[in-house]
Amino acid sequence: MGEHAEREIARGLREGSAESWRALYDAFAAGKPSPLAEPAIQYADYAVWQRDWLQGAVLEKLLKYWKRQLDGVEILQLPTDRKRPTTPMYHGAR
Repeated sequence: MGEHAEREIARGLREGSAESWRALYDAFAAGKPSPLAEPAIQYADYAVWQRDWLQGAVLEKLLKYWKRQLDGVEILQLPTDRKRPTTPMYHGAR
């Protein structure tokens, strides 16, 4: 696929997405039900498919690829809003 075709597809997706959001907003603002069709597939369906697919040789190939890509990359240290414990506690927000 050429670069022009990819740009046109991306533009179409953006415009279609904007139109859908506008229709959804207008319906919500008017107190009407969503005008959008129910999706043919839900995220949970995709997650199950991905879990089934991402095993064995496929998983090993992807792990090998990302280990090569990230080899030698320094850990990014970002400032936080408070000091974090050395050992994660998993207690959630307080």
